[in-house]
Amino acid sequence: MAKHVILKISDDFYDELKKRAEEEGYSLVSEYVLEVLSRELERTPFNPRALEARIERIEKGELPPALQEAVWKLIEEALQNVQLGDVDTKELVNKIVDEVTKKVERKIVDMINPWSQKVDALHRQLGEIMERLEELESAVKKEKAERPEPELPRAEPQRPERRQEKKQRKTAIDVLKERKVNFEEDMSFARNVDKLIEKLRRSGAVVIETTRRGRIVVHPEAWEEFWERLREAGGTEDEVAEALEDERLFKLFEALREDGLIYYDAVEGWTPSPDLRRMTEGSEGL
Repeated sequence: MAKHVILKISDDFYDELKKRAEEEGYSLVSEYVLEVLSRELERTPFNPRALEARIERIEKGELPPALQEAVWKLIEEALQNVQLGDVDTKELVNKIVDEVTKKVERKIVDMINPWSQKVDALHRQLGEIMERLEELESAVKKEKAERPEPELPRAEPQRPERRQEKKQRKTAIDVLKERKVNFEEDMSFARNVDKLIEKLRRSGAVVIETTRRGRIVVHPEAWEEFWERLREAGGTEDEVAEALEDERLFKLFEALREDGLIYYDAVEGWTPSPDLRRMTEGSEGL
């Protein structure tokens, strides 16, 4: 995965980088910076696009200052090698141009050859990889064609009662029957808690609204069991816990007592408040 490095430099520093990049023949300062860093780390990457762009600029005559200086040196050397004598100006110019052209061509070839070798090597390696992939593909197709098709097990016909069992799913009231009591926090998984509570109410569940624990939903059978056991309990908390013999029913008892919806009467024992009677009117147990 490629990483990005962001540097904050002054305008003078950037101008110097841009000047050196142009002298080296780079159109982008970022390419020049990457090249310098790669040289320093001895990890110069092969960039065919950058090489192609630099060659195109050279072909158009846009020589970087360093190469221009090298060309002028070649011209000076050519002038030194040419014997003036009686040679006319046109012939002299032609000889100079011919000599310089040959040397420039040699320089450019020397620059391109290392990269051309790398391109050829990459092309050769890519060809080898394609050949191996084709061999693997052929081998896989051959093995698949020769492999016998597995016999699929015959499906046993399902009896009608099994199909009925699969179709039967637990309803919300069935789940409540197993749990006996659901506090509002227990139903937070539902997308619409209000809708779920109303559905349970229509199915016969007892719904009690408290100020501290929110709404409490009790299965009708659990509600009847709760009051049958509570009437036999004494006035202390330990006696109630012993009589109820159920952690969730005892938790229901604590919630109702904290909200003042039940109280202990010396004669009647544990008694529902008028508010609780009103909320559970028509429910069995009271």
